[in-house]
Amino acid sequence: MEKLESMFKLLSDSNRLAMFIMLMDDEYCVCDIERFLQLKQANVSKHLRAFRALDLLEGRKEHKWTHYTLSSRARREHEKLFEYVRSSTMYASMKKKLQTFEKDSCRPKAKKKRVAFVCIHNSCRSQMAEAWAKTLGGDVMDAYSAGTEDYPEVKPLAVEVMAEAGIDMSGQHPKKLEDIPESFDILVTMGCNVACPHVPTKHREDWDIEDPSGSPVEAYRETRNLIKEKVLELIERIKKGEL
Repeated sequence: MEKLESMFKLLSDSNRLAMFIMLMDDEYCVCDIERFLQLKQANVSKHLRAFRALDLLEGRKEHKWTHYTLSSRARREHEKLFEYVRSSTMYASMKKKLQTFEKDSCRPKAKKKRVAFVCIHNSCRSQMAEAWAKTLGGDVMDAYSAGTEDYPEVKPLAVEVMAEAGIDMSGQHPKKLEDIPESFDILVTMGCNVACPHVPTKHREDWDIEDPSGSPVEAYRETRNLIKEKVLELIERIKKGEL
């Protein structure tokens, strides 16, 4: 009974009550609590120590971060405390705010990879690859495409078959290497013996995809689908940290 009274006393502090509500149904690192409650880290740590002293807290270690939540023991043994918190005026408003709160602020955000798709004319395959990469992998990469030689337009059949897949390339135009950034994390050549030895990059690979130019529309569709598969594989490798 004395311990339960100490818990009620602990929650008479509005910041500790708010922290309790945060940790009732989810887990958060110190940085998340600090950011959501707008407290200094030292104060968050002090409140967490008070929670721990009353066996209210448990933590899960992940790399160098600890994610905190209310302990299973507290949930089992002190249902009256939880009922009290759920009936508080702060509970409903905080739960609503937490629904849109993005946590894991302690974890550094992964930097997007800068990726270039290159062929000779930048009129078909590399344009498709850039479009697929932006559509499917915009969360992990910034995609560009370019060619090594001038060309007047993106191939109309390339635009047509990508439109069939729901991707609008009608506003695209061929670019040369000097029109895109100077260095990349990943440089993909599409397979026409094109070489870019002067472009700094951490990783190079060639996809060896046949140019459908001059072929019927079905060849463009096959190329579109093959490039989509290749881009999805590339995205997966980036997410796994292989590139």
